[in-house]
Amino acid sequence: MARSRRRDLAAAAGALTGVLGAACGRSSPGAAPAAPAAPASSGPVRVVYISPSGSGPRFDLETQLFDDFNAGRPKGDVIVEVSAGPSGSAPVREKFVVAAAGGQPFGLVQNNWGGWMDLAQGGSIAELSPYFKRDRIDPRLFLPEMINEYSDEGRIWALPVSMSVDALAYNMDLFDRAGLKYPPTDPEDKSWTMERFLEHARLLSKPPDQFGFGGGISGGDFGGMTEGTHFGQGPWDDARKRSLFASAGMRKGMQFWLDVALKHRVQPTAEEANALRGGASSGNVFLTGKVGMQVFYTQTDRLPFRWGLATLPYSGPAGSKNISGRAFAHALHMGQVKEKEAVWEVLKWLTRPENGGRFVVTAGHATSPIVKGGSDIAQQAYKDRAGVDARAWVLMAQQVKAEAWGMFKYPNWTQVEAELRAPFADLRAGKIPVDEYAERAAKLIDERLIGKRG
Repeated sequence: MARSRRRDLAAAAGALTGVLGAACGRSSPGAAPAAPAAPASSGPVRVVYISPSGSGPRFDLETQLFDDFNAGRPKGDVIVEVSAGPSGSAPVREKFVVAAAGGQPFGLVQNNWGGWMDLAQGGSIAELSPYFKRDRIDPRLFLPEMINEYSDEGRIWALPVSMSVDALAYNMDLFDRAGLKYPPTDPEDKSWTMERFLEHARLLSKPPDQFGFGGGISGGDFGGMTEGTHFGQGPWDDARKRSLFASAGMRKGMQFWLDVALKHRVQPTAEEANALRGGASSGNVFLTGKVGMQVFYTQTDRLPFRWGLATLPYSGPAGSKNISGRAFAHALHMGQVKEKEAVWEVLKWLTRPENGGRFVVTAGHATSPIVKGGSDIAQQAYKDRAGVDARAWVLMAQQVKAEAWGMFKYPNWTQVEAELRAPFADLRAGKIPVDEYAERAAKLIDERLIGKRG
């Protein structure tokens, strides 16, 4: 999952919220809608899905998937049409919102950007809870954290369809040369602690030509939000609507990763990483074969060295489960179209593992939010593609919290994250201490995140 998409949205968020409120009208988030009526018999209904890809393998896979849905409707009552979207998450979101405001809404859109509460408040997406209830679709079909990521006050606003999950990639060749045991796949293995991770990183480091860790802490470490998870502490309490950035666990995690970068010499500097990549200023440094460990959250093709995927290290409180890192669920929103029943038929079809499991492959992932059997197809596809067992992603997905621990859904998150960038960069550069940054981040989040709702 491309992490820059969150930042692309910051500039557009304010304008889009204005469009939502002015053109779509406001819906009261506290008023539950009546349960929809049972589907009525009618002629073919066209459901338009706006794809996050305008062309290429992803678009082709999505088209094949929905063509199979169409072929499976013997009466031809519902037909899905895949519409090529613009490049980038922010443009897709904007196109969806503008179409709704103009009275020509799309039936389905894939949320791969995060925030959605302004879409619900502005009236461009439909609540799904009544459909779940009427058709007895148990939300527990999905991992609780992933359905919660798109819920508020018990109301569901999207169907999770794929997942980006943090796991630890490790270079088997470098581990073998150092005489080290491979890290475990099971998140419940208590031997794989932060202390053991650092010890391995030191033994794997031979600067400036080889490093134990590549520097990627998470697929979504905005403002350092995942760094405390390795010690059992997250960044936000959504029940109490309160930041946890200033907690002891968050401070401990931020200090640990800061020391990894600046003190222990197990992670390349920006200049050293460029040198490992042959002068390139960007790209995953793990792919050079000169890095022992790195966090992976998406697919890659076969590499010219042996590697594997393991659980993330964890040193949380005794008896606690490993919540290191994060998971982010891509999800499908239902647009405010007249023929919502047709859209629901598509979403309901995707709740079955044999169908929803294929959507995971279109998104370039290997993990489904469907608990039983949803990841089988994608896991095999990844093994065929990369030659690596991807179970670590599935196992981590069952343990971790949703990315940002509930902060993403709020409309103000993009502005908050933007304001965290400069002080967080100062922290990572060693210009300000952890305690100062933690207090500033907590104060900023508490003052700005929620704002005026409704």
